[in-house]
This record gives sequence, C-alpha cells and structure tokens, in this order.
Amino acid sequence: MSRVSTTIIKGVGTVVECLVVALICPCLAVVLCFGYGEPCGTNRVRKGYPMPKPQTDPPPARQPNPPPLPTDRIDIQQLPAAAQSQSLLFKLPLELRELIYDKVLAGRLVRLQLVTSKLHEHSVVQCTCYTPTDDLEEYPAQRIFLADPISPALLRSCRAVYNEAFPILHQRNTFQLWASQLNTVVGSVLGNYCLSNIRSVNLQYDYTPPFDMFALLHQMRLDRLAFRLQGPPLQGGNSVALESAWGRGLLELRKLRRLELWIQHRGDEKELGKKFRQLMIGPQAEENYRAFLEL
Repeated sequence: MSRVSTTIIKGVGTVVECLVVALICPCLAVVLCFGYGEPCGTNRVRKGYPMPKPQTDPPPARQPNPPPLPTDRIDIQQLPAAAQSQSLLFKLPLELRELIYDKVLAGRLVRLQLVTSKLHEHSVVQCTCYTPTDDLEEYPAQRIFLADPISPALLRSCRAVYNEAFPILHQRNTFQLWASQLNTVVGSVLGNYCLSNIRSVNLQYDYTPPFDMFALLHQMRLDRLAFRLQGPPLQGGNSVALESAWGRGLLELRKLRRLELWIQHRGDEKELGKKFRQLMIGPQAEENYRAFLEL
C-alpha cells in the first residue's frame, strides 16, 4: 500500500474518531481536533501566549477592629409611653415577667473578646456565656461552666418589653473583657449609652491598655469590679501597687460594694485586695482613703 493511501486511511480514521467523540463529548472533540492541550472550561490559552491577568478591583483595606455602633440612635425609653401591650405576657405580674427576663437575658458571666474572622474584613467580638461564681478565693475562670446563650431577640418583641427588659441585660450580668479591648468592645457591641446600666465587670488587665480605661469605668454604676492582673508592674510590694497609676485610678472608684483581685504568678493577692478594700469599701473606707491621700 502506497504512502498516500496510508495517509488517507489515517486521516479518515481520525475524522471518524472525532465524529464518535463529538457525539459523546463535544468539548473533548474540539481538544482532539484543534490541539489546545487543556480541557474545555479552563482559563488556559494556547501554548506560547501569556495568561491574561483578571481585571479585579483592589481588595479593601483590612480594618483591625469592628466598626463602632452608630451615634444617631433613637432611645425608645425617652419617647412618650406606648399603649399597653395586649400580649399575654403582660397579663402576668411584673415579678413573674422579671423572672422570665432573668432567665433569658441575665444571670451570666458574659465574656466579650475580639477575634479574627475569616468571613469579615475586620475582627469581630465573640460572645461566650458562663455560669457566674461568687468565689473570692480563686479566679472564677478556672471553675466555670458554659451557660445558655443570651437571647436578645426578646427585646424586639414589642416596645413595652424592651423598656422593661433592656436594663436587665446590662444590670444583671457580669461582663468579662480584656482591659486593652474595653474601648473597642464598648463602642462596637455594648454601646456607650448602656454604660450607666452596667453593674458588674471582670477585667483581665495586661498592663498595655491604649487609653485610660478608668474613664469608661467611671461612667458605669459599678457594684462589683474584679481584676486579673498580669505582668511585672506590681513588683516592689503592695505599697507600690497602691501608689501606681493603676492603683490610684482604682481607688477613685468610690461606690463599689465588692472588689476582687487575682494576680498571676503571685501569691499575695489576698493581702493586696484587703488593702484596697479597706480604702474603698465599708464604713471606715472614706476616712482611711483621706488618710492615705495625706501620706
């Protein structure tokens, strides 16, 4: 058989193969016939030509902190009273309604902490609820358990429920935060308008807050304040702690009923807490505090 005949037979065989493949997979037939060398649907081009760069807008700059809450908030509690709700909830006495509010919104140690988010262009505030503890001898984070999450959706049910239950959310929970994140968390989650309702705070103090945290603490009506101190600035004895900027700022909180201190890697927190409480809490606190200032 001549070379020409062989070539014709091979060509006919190739055409037949392409026709068969075209009936099964048209994209694969194009690849076999035209030799693009890549499956159909990819972003590759013919060999020897550069890959075209996709035309996309530059990514937005990453924001390290979550955006603050809007300042143009309408305070529903300051508006004229609404008509009495017809809900069955308001057929119950106020005492029973408050028990419901406590179950849904209160009675928790609420940990608020900034964490990195893969779904957002900025960090977010993670909220975790724990059962509270009243143990003064041991830092509560060592022996606390998860609690049911808070259900703020109740506040959206009606205006009357909001007016009754909203203060309970802040007054009857303990908020645990890092001192260095206090300003950001308050501005983006709690809201500065809620500071006067906060009664109990647990601060983890790492000695590197970028602002005066006591300015925010003074806006709260704190009954209970707990500090977990970290780092070496308290070296030198309890007298140094009392005279430090942190100690002076703490002593200016004059309306506390309870103060708790835990010091990491140090065993004299009981004695230090006792000295602070003598100057801040009890019938002799004001007299002791004036004598301390005169030293």
